[in-house]
Amino acid sequence: MRAIAAFIMRGRLQAIVMAAGLGLLGGLIPPGWLLSGGVVGLVTLVQGPKEGMLNAFAATTIIVLLSGILVMQPAMQTAGLFVLLWLPIIWLLALVLYQSRSLALTLLVIALLGGAIVLAAYVLLDDPAQWWYSQTEQLLPVMKQAGVEIPDEAAFDANMREASRVMTGTLAAFISLGLALSLLIARWWQSEVTRPGAFGEEYRNLRLGSSAAVVATLLVLPAWITSGGFAEMTANLLLVALALFMLQGLALGHAAVKQFGNNQAWLLMMYVVMVFTIPYGMLLAAVLGVLDNWFDFRARFRNIAR
Repeated sequence: MRAIAAFIMRGRLQAIVMAAGLGLLGGLIPPGWLLSGGVVGLVTLVQGPKEGMLNAFAATTIIVLLSGILVMQPAMQTAGLFVLLWLPIIWLLALVLYQSRSLALTLLVIALLGGAIVLAAYVLLDDPAQWWYSQTEQLLPVMKQAGVEIPDEAAFDANMREASRVMTGTLAAFISLGLALSLLIARWWQSEVTRPGAFGEEYRNLRLGSSAAVVATLLVLPAWITSGGFAEMTANLLLVALALFMLQGLALGHAAVKQFGNNQAWLLMMYVVMVFTIPYGMLLAAVLGVLDNWFDFRARFRNIAR
């Protein structure tokens, strides 16, 4: 990664080409968007807001123009439309990180953006769950045409209706996670070119704060004990909060591994378990992230390791 970061920092042209190229790649491979945002974030963090804004504007312009020319590639057109919003938002978030020097604060701003997406859906749409259900209804005939056998269509329909209730929050959570990952990549690259190892230390000490943990906990109550549209909206907001606290839970895992011998195999195992236990592993990481703000597990790790 240090070689990639060094190449990006070699000059303005290299940075723009990398941001645009990775953004176009995102039309085919979604991680390209994360890396493209990482380039914009890196330029902003190292060379300042003006250079970062120039990089975001130039890369976005190139992506939109090329995706418009490539009319035979719908994926490329999607990339152009997506990056039109993605890179400017990444630049704004990188500006927050540049000014505050606080990764936790930047992640909280991302959480607010994710929450705003959920609230906007409930303001603009009469019934977001019904809107999502109307979109997923189209899946059944498509699956039948593809030869997919559905033993119980009634159960399938019920599952789609239930999933539609949290689709708004799921989408907002994925967007929030994507923004956060782009910023984490940018901060990692910045560390590689300025002070190697600084990002690892910073991430292992990540804490979003007790106030944010209280807000996330309070969202559980109406989502659990009430019903109707308000419960549904708070459940969707809770998904966004848990997505960001999951990053703190993972940071806690990194801190534990570092404290107890720095065996990278444990980190690999942690991520493998998370992948194979989705969504429960992610939920556990998020809950640990919330609790860490009150119980300070890192201090307990240090006491045990003595």
